[in-house]
Amino acid sequence: MDSGRVNVNKLIILGTKTVICHIVFIVFFFAIPVYKEAKQVFGSVIKVYSERLILGEKALIIDIADDPEERTKGLSGRRSLAEGEGLLFVFDQPDFYGMWMKDMNFSIDIIWLDSTKEVVSIVEYVSPDTFPKVFKPTRAALYVLEVNAGFVEKYGIKIGDQATSL
Repeated sequence: MDSGRVNVNKLIILGTKTVICHIVFIVFFFAIPVYKEAKQVFGSVIKVYSERLILGEKALIIDIADDPEERTKGLSGRRSLAEGEGLLFVFDQPDFYGMWMKDMNFSIDIIWLDSTKEVVSIVEYVSPDTFPKVFKPTRAALYVLEVNAGFVEKYGIKIGDQATSL
């Protein structure tokens, strides 16, 4: 009689595991295509990850552009950037990375940071109508931070300030 209960318990456990596996499969089977379609529809609005960065006394939520496709697109095509948000371009090695305003819809401040995340160059109030002009730093940088125009002035950001990650 005890062996009958053991077999029933084993069947229940096996059935439960099977149902859970099917549910996980169905979720992933449908979630991945939905994510890909949403990414195509909404573009860079959907990010796989973002981080927090503190610059001066202001904490920012930043999207990361760390591959060639994301760096080329940047903020192009976005209608706006929310207060307290930015886009951080991450490069493989320090250099004089130029930034342009191709397909931009709003003005930005551009802040270049070296490998220690020290501010090494700033250009403020860069307007979309400056395209095709390319803005370059005065010193080599590993990171470039794009924020809404007026951010640098509002928060008193200057050369030598240190950015930190949370």
